[in-house]
Amino acid sequence: MLPPRLLRFACWAVLLLWSAGSLRAQVTSDPAFPTADAPVTILYDATQGTSGLVGATKVYMHAGAGTQENGAGAGYDFQPEGQAWGQDNGVGLMTQDAENPNLWRITITPRTYFGVPDSTRIWKLGLVFRNADGSKEGKDPNNQNIYLTIYDTELSVQFESPTAELVLPEAGSTLPISVVSSESAQLTLYQNETQLAQTTGTALTYELSVGASGEGWIKVVGQTATATQADSFRYVVRAATVVAPLPEGVVDGINYRSTTSVVLSLYAPEKSFAYLLSDLSDWQISIDYALNQTPGGDHFWIQLDDLTPGQEYGFQYFVDGAVRVGDPYAEKILDEANDPFIPAETYPNLKPYPTGQTTGTVAVFQTDAPAYAWQTTDFVRPEADDLVIYELLVRDFVDAHDYRTIIDSLSYLKTLGINALELMPVQEFAGNLSWGYNPIYYFAPDKYYGAKNDLKALIDSAHAQGMAVILDLVLNHADYENPFVKLYWDGTRPAANNPWLNPEATHPFSVFFDFNHESVATQAFVDRVNAFWLEEYHVDGFRYDLSKGFTQRQTSDVDAWSQYDASRVAILERMYDQLRTVDASAYVILEHFGSPQEEQELGAYGMMLWNKMTDPYNQNTMGYVENASLAGASYLTHGWTDPDGVTFMESHDEERLMFKNLAYGNASGDYNVKDLPTALDRVKAAAVFFFPIPGPKMVWQFGELGYEYSINACEDGSINNGCRTNPKPIRWDYLQEPERYELYQTFAALIDLKTHYSVFSTDDFTLVEDGLKKRLHLSDSTMHVTIVGNFDVTTAELSPAFQQTGTWYDFFAADSITVTDTAAALTLRPGEFKLYTSEKLPAPPAGLAPYGPVTATPGSLAQGAPLRLYPNPSAGQLTVEAAQALTHLTVRDVLGRVVQEQDVTGSQVSLQVGSLPSGLYIVEATTRQGKHIARFVKQ
Repeated sequence: MLPPRLLRFACWAVLLLWSAGSLRAQVTSDPAFPTADAPVTILYDATQGTSGLVGATKVYMHAGAGTQENGAGAGYDFQPEGQAWGQDNGVGLMTQDAENPNLWRITITPRTYFGVPDSTRIWKLGLVFRNADGSKEGKDPNNQNIYLTIYDTELSVQFESPTAELVLPEAGSTLPISVVSSESAQLTLYQNETQLAQTTGTALTYELSVGASGEGWIKVVGQTATATQADSFRYVVRAATVVAPLPEGVVDGINYRSTTSVVLSLYAPEKSFAYLLSDLSDWQISIDYALNQTPGGDHFWIQLDDLTPGQEYGFQYFVDGAVRVGDPYAEKILDEANDPFIPAETYPNLKPYPTGQTTGTVAVFQTDAPAYAWQTTDFVRPEADDLVIYELLVRDFVDAHDYRTIIDSLSYLKTLGINALELMPVQEFAGNLSWGYNPIYYFAPDKYYGAKNDLKALIDSAHAQGMAVILDLVLNHADYENPFVKLYWDGTRPAANNPWLNPEATHPFSVFFDFNHESVATQAFVDRVNAFWLEEYHVDGFRYDLSKGFTQRQTSDVDAWSQYDASRVAILERMYDQLRTVDASAYVILEHFGSPQEEQELGAYGMMLWNKMTDPYNQNTMGYVENASLAGASYLTHGWTDPDGVTFMESHDEERLMFKNLAYGNASGDYNVKDLPTALDRVKAAAVFFFPIPGPKMVWQFGELGYEYSINACEDGSINNGCRTNPKPIRWDYLQEPERYELYQTFAALIDLKTHYSVFSTDDFTLVEDGLKKRLHLSDSTMHVTIVGNFDVTTAELSPAFQQTGTWYDFFAADSITVTDTAAALTLRPGEFKLYTSEKLPAPPAGLAPYGPVTATPGSLAQGAPLRLYPNPSAGQLTVEAAQALTHLTVRDVLGRVVQEQDVTGSQVSLQVGSLPSGLYIVEATTRQGKHIARFVKQ
């Protein structure tokens, strides 16, 4: 559907610099004043506007009829039957001119073509032109839709030249003016209130001599005996640009000088002039808001005084009479197309977009803005080797899709054992429902998730809970609304002289518009982005999306692109060095997937690498031996000196383990991986061979609950690759399902081991694999650990090869065995796993491992079971019974929030839970021997 934007015929948003001559319109019509019920021929000149269809052999008009006067909302829902983007089906097919191959035409009767009822007025036609498969398109010079007015009166008048609603003639030039009317009329031309010319007929021409300065309106009035119609445009005489150096201390972007003064500075080499459009100028071009230009010509700037402290001002730069952009360093923007869909609860009192006064994204500045008072000032980041990262998409994690609500979920993550939160891109991106990998403004948090101080509060709260916050940064590319893209644009791609961006991507995986990381301008920008988020938002590091794309070595071959690239290494090391001048310990994580040599070098330099292990772990959970080796989970197999790889079984970009378990899992007899409880147990087994392997780990949101929706799931329940980034169901109700909660508890128990016992950070570990039979040994001065697992769908024997004889403790069974023969074989049933330690550790909740003992029934506590709750479910009184004396009880809801807490004595305590809302609750029981967790259902 066409975007709900309304532009004047011949796209009044294209604000043009005028000299002698006339504008050759991108779209014209015959007749010049088309009506809804008569045939009209629409002509499209492919050489104009974005020029995206120059040389095309087939062109389609993709169109909608606008039935609302202001062009908003659903005003373009009337579209021709059968119209479909990218379909070569003849609907909207244009005819090529016999003499001019770039001129195309189509004849339609608007009401009939679009199926608009006779009672409904058509105000405008919204037009986009495309090639047969939709891979190329033609739009106006600002890459916006083109709009054609449909007239509904007997008399119509319009300027044939100029066609823009604003012109910027040079001082001393001549501006040719041409007026046409739909019938003979008295035509009177005015400059402000002064009459310039008058004639009777269907046309008027005039040569306006432009003075040295001035601004105002040119208006034509057409009058017959029965009707009067008018048209107008505004002009501003462009005087010579004032040359003046930047004030001391001013940097690119918004510079706050006091509570009433700001200096705006725009880096725009090779540009000639710029004006400020803003609330201050009522969004009009005015000589009072012409920007100064520095002596070298690279910067434009303006100082604004007498501002109201605390007031938000919207603004844009209008550069060379051709493009309007927001400030690339703005910390807040307004978006006409997307802001209306942001709930007031998410972003209260959002400043309205200046609809009808401008187009494109609008930047905002605010002197004396409310400061955030940081509460956690003594946070100590976890060591990089010990990170357990939780990757999270705000949109799909909480129904409110906002930062504030996530704060309420931090206790849930802390209980899980997470010590770092990784937020998928939160910088302003195009649209509201994106994953965020189409950034447009790098210093502004996306408003669909809330206000900037809400994001700061989330980071502050995470620090208070002992969790670092890592941001996903997208510095490989930017989307079209990014000011750097629009400032230097040649119609279809970034211009060759763009200081930041390549005209064409240098590698085959690029999307949108590719940054040139060898450009000094790009490097300065990257350094500003890194420093800003570290200093202003107190983040703890970054995951750099598609870091392998940070290269100028041109190739279209994926294998060649992945080979060692010394120039790319130099780019990343330069960025790393500069970041280290700002923050000595921030995490630098690369989504690189490069050659071993390159990743080893980057790791040795101090960076961390994403280590994808999705496919091998999923092969094991499904029960298939092909490509099931987990060797890649060990940093030692990569040749890294330190554990530099952030290993993950799932990420935002990979298929979910549980989806494939349930869809494609193996089976033997009654044992079937496609059965939900079995599929969840298989993920437990994978976790046992995931978290204990030394090195940082990452969990994708809800993986700890066995999230089973495909990455390609659509809202209607179907699965389609086109739905990859679509919103997915938010299933907090999974916590109510015992089998899923046991998976959460298993993750929590393993993470607790990883983060509290040094043996799980040792460099003395080995993984031995025999197909789907696995054995992991870890040793340090404190203890030995032996882990065995059978990922087959049939029973198997394997030797644990214990590191020593003697007593070994079965962690999940809360039991012990005596080993006299380290080579003795152990029989494991399908999906069974064991984690043995040479030292006794606090036991996890009972019943987590498959085939384990069931929880005891009321009576006496089963041997080895640390905690029992009864009656369960409970309506009023709940008895907590432990094998050891209790010292403290905490009750949490499913989001991890404390709902009851008390110090206690004795091994049996009664809790009054009648006042709690119905649902699932978690009891944390502390004894002198450690902490134990169990759950109960409140009826």
